[in-house]
Amino acid sequence: MHKIDKNSYKKKAITESLSTGVSITQACLGAGIARETFYLWLKDKRFAQAVEIAKRSRCVVLEDAMHKTALGGNATMQIFLACNLMPEKYKSVNHQVLTFSKEIEEGKKVLSEALDDMQKKARRKHGEE
Repeated sequence: MHKIDKNSYKKKAITESLSTGVSITQACLGAGIARETFYLWLKDKRFAQAVEIAKRSRCVVLEDAMHKTALGGNATMQIFLACNLMPEKYKSVNHQVLTFSKEIEEGKKVLSEALDDMQKKARRKHGEE
């Protein structure tokens, strides 16, 4: 005969909450238990397995949100997803963007120094320095 788990409703509530994307802390609060109790319950193999399945479901929720953000026009998320979902095609995009940004900053510095030199020469020529 199987032992009846008097906390089965709370365990089910926790796994259902986790699968929607909430944190362990939020799931425990919703079920009315302490986080410590949650970690004690993980010794139960069936509960631990249900929690793992719920965590994988949570990843799907996150991926859906990321896709929605990217499709909404968020360029950062579009680049992130492209680089991570199709690395063979876009793996160097981040490197290229960073390299290009550094080159721009270096170019600004060179131009700024050249402009300062030109202004000093012009002031000297007109007797201002």
